Amino acid sequence: MDEVSLIIRRVKRGGGRCLDLSGRDLATIPNEVFQLKLMEELVLANNSISALPDAIAELTSLQALDLSGNRITRLPQEIVQCMALRELKLAGNPIGLGNLAEGQLRPALENYFQSTPSAASAPVRVMRPNSSSGGRSIPRAEEARAPATARQLGAPAIREVTFSDISLGSVISQGGFSVVHRATWKGATVAVKVIVDPVITPDLRNEFDNEVAMLNYLRHPGTVLLMGVCSTPPKLAVVTEFADGGSLFDLLHKTRRDFPMDDRVEILKKVANVMLFYHESGVVHRDLKSMNVLLDRYLNVKMCDFGLARFKVSTTQADLNTGTMQFSGTPSYMAPELFKKQAYDGAVDVYAFGTLVWEVVTRQVPFDGIDPADIRDRTLRGAARLEVSTTLPRKYAALIEACRGQEPAGRPTFAEVLNSLS
Repeated sequence: MDEVSLIIRRVKRGGGRCLDLSGRDLATIPNEVFQLKLMEELVLANNSISALPDAIAELTSLQALDLSGNRITRLPQEIVQCMALRELKLAGNPIGLGNLAEGQLRPALENYFQSTPSAASAPVRVMRPNSSSGGRSIPRAEEARAPATARQLGAPAIREVTFSDISLGSVISQGGFSVVHRATWKGATVAVKVIVDPVITPDLRNEFDNEVAMLNYLRHPGTVLLMGVCSTPPKLAVVTEFADGGSLFDLLHKTRRDFPMDDRVEILKKVANVMLFYHESGVVHRDLKSMNVLLDRYLNVKMCDFGLARFKVSTTQADLNTGTMQFSGTPSYMAPELFKKQAYDGAVDVYAFGTLVWEVVTRQVPFDGIDPADIRDRTLRGAARLEVSTTLPRKYAALIEACRGQEPAGRPTFAEVLNSLS
């Protein structure tokens, strides 16, 4: 009898409620596991498991399931029958759902199965990169022999990129944990966001996985196109289309280009339209700002940077005080409820949009030269006002004031914002 079977037997004989089989090089979940009807916690992290069997529904007492660091590409519909389940860890899997807990678990699963109606019955097909088949699709029967390269959130499969195939060029932007380069990949000019922190912490990995999943889920002409991902540490990178018009921030503040008001308003309409799509898709961006609004040469909007984006269902108090969730945006654009670490909804994006409207119509940097702590203090006191010239048409001043209202419930929706701009 092997060691894994011995561990399962011991738990069964002792009536244990927790089974830890992490790091056992398992390709499948042993059938004996599904006989542990009283088990409340099952840890299968850091194995090579590619599929979660339908038998998971037999574990009716299961409350926590840790599958992080495996090769899971899909979930069976039967998992929703695990009524006691409160925590599901999927970070580090191609499926890209990340870690789900409590209030966000059920809605995220429902969203996943609604977005992939055939997930429970149809064979999942993934692409084998660099194979002699010329990129042919591979049926599930062959999937065990293929590398897990799909990162799914009810969205198309994502191509796994070999980092050595990327030729990095000039730096476009730089953040605390990443650098964005202009690059060449397979002959195409692309943008590559590379995680440069030498220590890939669980929080950093989760944020990386979250951004990839959101980019894949929020496919829209106004979102930068996700082309591929390098998901194997120590090289974590996201490959997207290259927006050759630069950022809205650069256009507003770093060029002397003539920028008629009509063109500015058109850009604001495009941003509002994309944000409406995100909100209707159940996602809060949380870091809307001019630096994250990219443009092509025709001034079409391409939204980027989804590391802080979250499903509305995950915006609970518990989420706001741990890990990277402590950092909820850029101070100049942050709503009072984010500074207070309160539960929030899409109204935080509307608040940021109000600041963006002011920035676009005035061509000034919001709160330029003011310390972030001072911005926070002013925002919490309701004193973070942005001065508007009396020559500015009243409708823009009114929109800025409405979007930046102190109370979330009083702010307009993006549908209403579009009506105002029209």
